[in-house]
Amino acid sequence: MADGHRPPRRRPLPPADAPSAKLVRPVDPERSESIPPPHQKKRARTGAARIVRPQHPGAANQERDNRLTVLVLVAALVMVVLAAIAYIVVLLGPGLSAGSRTTGSVTADESSPDQSPAGGESNSGESNSGESTGGESAENPQSANEPTASSGAFVEARLSDGEVVVVGRVPDQTLADRLQLASEIAYSPSVRWDLTIDATAGGADWLAASPQVVVLLQALVEGQIQLADGKVVVTGSAPSRAAVERLQRAAVEASGLPVEVDQVEITGLKDPILVVAAEGERVAISGVLPTEEIRRDLVAAAVDLYGVNDVVDATTVDPGVYPVLWMGNGGRLISALSAFASYEVRLDGRLFSASLSGTAVFDTGSVAISPEFGQILNYGVGVLTRDPFISALVEGHTDDRGDPAYNLQLSQERADAVAGYVTQRGIDESRIEAVGRGEAEPIDNSETDEGRAKNRRVEITLEVAP
Repeated sequence: MADGHRPPRRRPLPPADAPSAKLVRPVDPERSESIPPPHQKKRARTGAARIVRPQHPGAANQERDNRLTVLVLVAALVMVVLAAIAYIVVLLGPGLSAGSRTTGSVTADESSPDQSPAGGESNSGESNSGESTGGESAENPQSANEPTASSGAFVEARLSDGEVVVVGRVPDQTLADRLQLASEIAYSPSVRWDLTIDATAGGADWLAASPQVVVLLQALVEGQIQLADGKVVVTGSAPSRAAVERLQRAAVEASGLPVEVDQVEITGLKDPILVVAAEGERVAISGVLPTEEIRRDLVAAAVDLYGVNDVVDATTVDPGVYPVLWMGNGGRLISALSAFASYEVRLDGRLFSASLSGTAVFDTGSVAISPEFGQILNYGVGVLTRDPFISALVEGHTDDRGDPAYNLQLSQERADAVAGYVTQRGIDESRIEAVGRGEAEPIDNSETDEGRAKNRRVEITLEVAP
């Protein structure tokens, strides 16, 4: 070569049909997998790296404050919900007792060595709402459990504006329970009480008959009956002298104590009358009532249940008629009666009579008293409790299907069941007469289903004993 250098050697190109070169990774003999290529190792190292940035000193506090704020908001929401529930319970509590206005409280005097917890429960169960009456209303500033003519042990029942309040200071819980139960039976749902238990009050002997005396307010238009200092004092107004004499006689027989009735005014007012009768979907109301408000409330209750086109109103208003306890709850009475296919109820002053038919009275072949029938019977029990000189006649009737002897027996058993219901609530059995009439006295055509349904009935009549 001219320049004295050897030309570079060139690797000959492989033939065109030669196999292409292939990169083979080295294999670690002690591992079952190939060693990753360098570029993958680098990425793995880069991916595993983590940059930790310093946190601002206030960030942790801010996060903690945020959590506390959330907790406070949740707690506030829970409190709002609980407060709303409590408000609804207080607002609707009386209504949960079927529209009852019965409330009461029993408290223990702190000076008593045998204290009972405040707000003691009544034997009447749901009737005691647990609300304290707080004494009398604002119109009368006198404390509810302060006697008008005595100190120490006393019991007093007051009737005003169609509501009864039973107050007193009694020596033990047992007497308080008896007072609550007696007043509940006699005056429900228009009764409340405020009783204080004081074991140092004394007077247990002459107070023992107080439950039988406080239920006698029905004889008055307004007023009170008080047991204090070993005697009974009656004040207020009554419709007639005969009503006062009847009350005095009943109080003497119940308590054995002297009874003073000199401070009772005779108003000369007449007894009110209310008759409610229904057949099917139509109801008729008649009678003489003392105020337009009472009449309007009764008719409105009937319209709500039966509709305006199916209510016949024949009531009148007479200011010469005195109000009685049932008038403030006439709507509840009509509501309870609506469960019966056919009925007629008459309230005449302090008396009560009813003729009821349908399965709401008794199921076919049964002598068990239904809850709907029990509500109506409670009105009669209240009347009997308030006036010991009233007696009751209970008559059971059947239709003419089946064996006459069996029907007679069934009607007697049903009349006995009603009498048993009444006596279980404190009415002496000597005041109740139960008679089974069988199929002997139908009031409608026995050839139709409707007529037979009306003939299957129970009749209850309250009368003043001679």
